[in-house]
Amino acid sequence: SWTAQWLKFDNSYFKDIKEKKDEDLLVLPTDAALFDDPSFKVYAEKYAEDQEAFFKDYAEAHAKLSNLGAKFDPPE
Repeated sequence: SWTAQWLKFDNSYFKDIKEKKDEDLLVLPTDAALFDDPSFKVYAEKYAEDQEAFFKDYAEAHAKLSNLGAKFDPPE
């Protein structure tokens, strides 16, 4: 999984990638790029340090997607 407590919604995804402590966690190249690319790194660092900022930005993005009609429709 990407985090040790994969059913808990928090900022540990960003913290775990940044700290690189647990070798058993899954980190794809696209995940690592969040801290390598200068334009993404600003946000990845912010979310690793400030869970409330992550929650706020996530809630705003989720609301925008919902208002645009984005739906999760998994295949059966």
